Amino acid sequence: MFDFSNLEDIFDKYFNQKDIYITLRLTREQAKSGISIPIEISRKTINKGNSNVIKKEIEMVTIPRNTKHNTVINLNGKGNQCSNSKENGDLYVKIKIFGKK
Repeated sequence: MFDFSNLEDIFDKYFNQKDIYITLRLTREQAKSGISIPIEISRKTINKGNSNVIKKEIEMVTIPRNTKHNTVINLNGKGNQCSNSKENGDLYVKIKIFGKK
């Protein structure tokens, strides 16, 4: 006989992603001068009934001056909330620069 009492913990550990990864496309001018830009993300939270809720939220991301292509900006605690953890994951924003040199 199998014990399934911790099945939710096992599922959360292997299938619930705490961190959110997005790619943000910037022009060369935006990357050179720096910019604060709003981005929309879908974040998972846990409601009072311990159910997962997906919310669309706006996060402001500050891009420093002279940001390079493929730079990753980490926003601590701005990721998903998982039921097996009291802390939120992180939001990772990868910068892609496009346009003429």
